[in-house]
Order: sequence, then C-alpha cells, then structure tokens
Amino acid sequence: MLQWEERSLLYSSNGVEVVRSASVERRQSTNWWWVMPKYGFPVLVLLNMVMLAVLGVQLHRSNSIQARFADSMDTPAATVMYHTRGGGVVAALLPIKFAVDHVTPYKNQAGRGTCWDFGTIGALEQSYRKHGVAEGWLDSNEYVSFSEQAYGIEVMEMCTGPIDSPQQHACRIADDNVWRNSTEGGEVPLLYYLHKGLKDSVFPVHVCPYTSSQGHDWDCPELAIASVRKSNPLSFTVNDMGTFYDQASIKRKLVQSGLAMPISTTLVSIQHMYPCVGKLLANDPRCDAATCQLCPPELPMATCCVPADSTDGQNMDGEFLAHSGMQVDGGHVMLVVAYNDLFRTREGATGGFVVKNSWQDGWQGSHSMAYWMQDISEWDDRVVCPNSFNPFNWYVPTQDDGVVDIAACLSDDSVQYAALNRQPLHLTCVDDAYCVPGRVYFAKNRTSYGDRMHVMCFWEYDPTDKSSKHVCLPPMLQETIARTFEYVLTGHGIGLLDTTS
Repeated sequence: MLQWEERSLLYSSNGVEVVRSASVERRQSTNWWWVMPKYGFPVLVLLNMVMLAVLGVQLHRSNSIQARFADSMDTPAATVMYHTRGGGVVAALLPIKFAVDHVTPYKNQAGRGTCWDFGTIGALEQSYRKHGVAEGWLDSNEYVSFSEQAYGIEVMEMCTGPIDSPQQHACRIADDNVWRNSTEGGEVPLLYYLHKGLKDSVFPVHVCPYTSSQGHDWDCPELAIASVRKSNPLSFTVNDMGTFYDQASIKRKLVQSGLAMPISTTLVSIQHMYPCVGKLLANDPRCDAATCQLCPPELPMATCCVPADSTDGQNMDGEFLAHSGMQVDGGHVMLVVAYNDLFRTREGATGGFVVKNSWQDGWQGSHSMAYWMQDISEWDDRVVCPNSFNPFNWYVPTQDDGVVDIAACLSDDSVQYAALNRQPLHLTCVDDAYCVPGRVYFAKNRTSYGDRMHVMCFWEYDPTDKSSKHVCLPPMLQETIARTFEYVLTGHGIGLLDTTS
C-alpha cells in the first residue's frame, strides 16, 4: 500500500491514464498487493484509463467498494477535497475508500526488469475484462491473460532502429534499454506514443509464456509465424493519455473511470542506525560524543554512529514507508487499483493507495484487497495471506494459555490457539550466530528499540533433554529477525511440530 504520510517525524479502450514519478525499474524483489503513502509517479492505463503522476512513496488500499461516483456525492462516506488547477479552485467529492473491479490475478516478473511491461499489460487486462463483462462476452469470473513476453518483444522491435527514426523520440529515454535490444527498463507511456505500431501487438499468454530468467528477452518463436499474428483476436486503440500529479486528481479519475492506473515511482534504500544508548554500545568507539552525529528525526535527542542493516523502504506487511534516511535506489512500475483514506498502517500513517505489484509473493508480505479496504478482519485475511515469515505474526502464548514457563508453549491449548488464530507457533533456527539449530523456539515478547528495531525474546526448547531457557536477540530490524528464525511447516499445519519424542 502507498500511504498518505501524516507523521511529522517520521479493460474497449479510449484513453490511457498514468501516475508518474520516476523512470523504470532497476532492481529485483518480491510482493503483490501493497500500500504506498505520498505520491509522485505516473500511471499509464490504456482502454479508457488515466495516466497519473504522484510524488512520494507508500501505498495502502484494497477490495471492491464500487459505489457509483454520483451516488457518493450524497453519502456521508464522502470527503471534500480542494485543489487549485489552472488558477481556479475545484471542489471534489470523493468516497472515503474505493476499489476498481475486474482486476486480474497477480503475476511475477521474477528477476527481470520488466515492471513497466507488467504494469502496461495489467492495465490492459483489467480494461479488457471490464469491457468484456459489460458487453456480455465475458462472465464476471472470467478474464483473458495477456503475454508480457510478447509485448516486450514488440516494443523492442518498434524501438530498434537508427537514432533519427520517428519512434526513437519516444524510445530513447535515459537508463532505459528497450532501444538497446533489452526489456531491462522501459516506460508505460510507450503504449501511447507507439500505439499505431503496437495496436495489434498484445497477444494471449498462451502464444508466448513469460520467461522468468534473464537473457531470454527475445524468446518467442511463435511471433515469427505469420498465421499466429493473423489470427490474433486482440486489438486496441488509444485515443489519449492523461497524467495526474496530486492525490485528489488521481482518486477522482480512479472513481470516475473504474480503471486501474499504472504508477511509476522511485524505489529507495534506507540506512538504519543504532542509537548510542544503554549497555549495548556503551564502549563502542563509534559512539564518541565528539564525533558522533545526531540520530535521524525518528530518534530525537540521541546520537547514532553505528549503522544497522539497510532496508528497501517497505515493511513485511506490504507497506511502502516514509523515512528521513531514504536514498533513491532505482524505479518501479505498479498498478493503482484502490485507495482508502481511513486505513491505519503499521508505520502509523493514515490513508494511501493500494497497488497490484509484480514481485513474488512471500517473504516481504502482502494482503488481500478486502483487507486493505477494511471489508474483512485480520483473521479472515490470514486465511488467504498468512504472511508467516513476518515475526510480528508469530503466535505469542499469553496468560490465557496458562503461560508460566515453556510448558505452556508445548501445551495442547497453545497449539489449538495458534491454529485458531492461523499463526505460526513453533520456530526453527536459521542463523546459528543467534540461535541453536535443532532446537525449537517460541516467540515470547518484543520491545521497540531505536530506528525501527526491536528486541525480541523467545523460549528455547531442547527436545533431546527437554530443557528450556529464555533467550533474547540483540536489537534487530523486523526483516533481520525473519532471517534468524523461520516458522515450521508440518503435516499438522503452519508452526505445528511434534516435540514429544
């Protein structure tokens, strides 16, 4: 989710819509439904869609609230926003939250820099599905999957040629590679600028399945077969493209059109710091008051000269977060599919856009659309998106379980409570620098510390002699804790392990 930042410290087609802020992608990663705050990127959506532009980073939104825009004018679930445009003041009444329908399932771009390709195809798929359902030639539970592999090849074909060829004005963008015989970097707006040459260049996915490994950008023998091109049932027309740079305009266009909108944004890296307080760093020479610098605004009145790990501007709940130490680290394209002005993120921001991402789902976390739209509970969402890698989702036995010592963690009650809550209970050691392989661990508690860090404690159980003890990790980022332990998956379910033998 892309969030609004509020903390002082911390598918027949006529148009294309886009949200813009940076060029394309230069990095590999994983995820699918996310939330982002603050905007500053362009979104290109074709087939009655809108190009947006947003300046910032972070998203949060989900599930469908398809109240008609006109009706929303009279409902209490509407907000009044004022913004100036061309010297005039415009009042916009918008629903508190809204999600487009007909979004197609997530796909994984894998290790390739093809986010621009997936953003374009995702917009086309949603527009095509929306139109097909409205016209009656698609059922509401049907959709057509388009080929990102074929589209990337068609764009490279269009962009290959002498520097003075007409299309080169659109193709030759700094740091892009589509004019260098590679899909490692491109732009969603190419769909608009090259639409006359690309109008018959979108193919069903079965014609050209996506190749996940690098170095296979041109792989698709079927495109050389004349009959395949001649029999392609897909074609589109782009009449215009719009670009939007402020939240109100983006949200208004999303509600009016009901179409997903590609958004282009910078990615960031964040260097986190340990504060020079307490016993942990008491004797560390890097904490010398004469040379140490102040901590970032998130940690006022402290000094921070000891670097911790770096993160990529996201947490493990699929939220893009704001931080004073953000440094630009590439660009990325996603698909804006919803917004929710009321959602409260894990980082303390309220409101944001929900985006469909093209990163592998798993370790970094994601949520369902219904969760971001607050149509279901966290418990309901864990049925679909358990996010079991996330340490904050590990089950912590409480007094209700009769917690006195390790026996409570091994009890049937704890196993049943964990299963009922759909949370991992039993953990195993991954990093032997902080834990002992072969022993079983149970989350006990955690305390916030420093710059987004936590001190997390565990029960450690040795099944060989049935002994146990209390252990705590040093201050770590959430992501580092997740690399220290992992949940146990057995035939009994997530985090259920037989410790009786």
